[in-house]
Amino acid sequence: MLKNPLLRNMLLMFVISVFVIWAIFFFINMYTQHGETVTVPELYGIKTTEIETYLAERNMSVKIIDSIYDNKRERGVVLEQDPLPDAQVKKGRTIYVTVNAFNPSSIPMPTLVDLSQRQALAVLESYGLKLGSMSYIPDACRNCVLKQLHKGRDIQPGSPIEKGSRIDLVLGKGESDEKVIVPNLLGLTLSQAINMLQAAFLNIGSEMYDQTIQTPADSVRARVYKQSPMYMPDYPVGLGSAVDLWLTLDTNLVKQNALDTNEDDFND
Repeated sequence: MLKNPLLRNMLLMFVISVFVIWAIFFFINMYTQHGETVTVPELYGIKTTEIETYLAERNMSVKIIDSIYDNKRERGVVLEQDPLPDAQVKKGRTIYVTVNAFNPSSIPMPTLVDLSQRQALAVLESYGLKLGSMSYIPDACRNCVLKQLHKGRDIQPGSPIEKGSRIDLVLGKGESDEKVIVPNLLGLTLSQAINMLQAAFLNIGSEMYDQTIQTPADSVRARVYKQSPMYMPDYPVGLGSAVDLWLTLDTNLVKQNALDTNEDDFND
C-alpha cells in the first residue's frame, strides 16, 4: 500500500478518471448503437397498409410525409422514399415516404399565360400539376406562354382541375426560327432526363423499357441507354421537338452506349 497521501490520492484520481472516461464511451456507444446499422429496403410499390409491419420487422419505422396522384401507378403504394434503398442507417431509423393517393384532389387552375416557360414550370410544380407537351408558334415574345391547354382544350384560370394533371403549353418562338441542341441524356433516370429536356425547351417523346424493367420500382431506377435524336452538337433541332428514350437497368449497356457516343463525338 502507498503510504504517501499525495501519491495515493493521485492514483485514486487516475483510476476514477479512467473509469469515468470508459463509462462515457460505453454509454455513448450504447446510445448511438455504435457499429450497428441496417440496410434500407426498397419500398417502391409496397402498399401503405403493409409498410409499417414490413419495416418493424427490420427495426425501422415509417412516416408518410406526402401523397400525390399518379393514374399510371397503383393507388396506395410508395412512390418515393428517403433514405434511398441500400443506404446504411441506425436501427430504429424513420423512413420518410411519399405515396400514391387513392383519389385525386381538385385544385383551381393557375394563370400561366404571359409567364415565361421557366416561371410556368415553377407554378405548375407548386400546384402539383405536371407539364405536358410544349408547342411553339410565331410570336415576338420568345418562350412566353400564349395558351394553357388541358386535353387539347383551353383551360381558364380558376377552373377546377385534378391535381397531377398534365398541362400543355403553347409558347412563342420569337422572331427567328431558333434551334437548340439536344442534350446528352445517356445514364440519366427518366425524371432527370425530363428535367433536362424541359430546360432545353424540348418535349419527351416515347418511353421504351427493355426486359430488365419488371416493376414500377424498376422504372424509377432505370437509366437512359439510347435516345433519338442523339446528342449531336453540330445538328440542332427546332424548339419543342420530341426526344424518344430507351431505358434499362443494365448498367453495362448504359456504360457501353455512353462510351460509344463519346467516341463518335471525338471522331467527329
